[in-house]
Amino acid sequence: MIVSEALKWIGTPYHPGGRVRGAGCDCATFIAQVCIDLGLIPDIDIPRESAAHFIATGNPLYLETVLRFCHEIPEAEVLPGDLVMYRFPSFTIFTHGAIVVEWPGRVIHSVQGRGVLMTDGKQWVFRRWERKFFRLGQ
Repeated sequence: MIVSEALKWIGTPYHPGGRVRGAGCDCATFIAQVCIDLGLIPDIDIPRESAAHFIATGNPLYLETVLRFCHEIPEAEVLPGDLVMYRFPSFTIFTHGAIVVEWPGRVIHSVQGRGVLMTDGKQWVFRRWERKFFRLGQ
């Protein structure tokens, strides 16, 4: 269900704070809006601050928001529709998220300069990034 909805967003341009399929979104608003559209989480206010701001301030809001609706799972239990969060080794916070299509491997996410696309979640730019996995529900 989540993967099917996420696939509809492929090709949506990257736009910080955007929440409209076909018009624009960022990695956080993409995941949130897919879940909102499916009725899996309530319509939530998503801060309109850049990833650079979160990195500079060490603000853990992105991961904290994920934890409001999800619980962490081990990599061995990842299923399609689960979430993967990424942290660059020199950062103190997780700054990017994606929806798992098939693990290990394919994820759907919104990438600055590229928009919503499907990539390999382990080999693409994230091969050295720390990963945590989450499933909707508590």
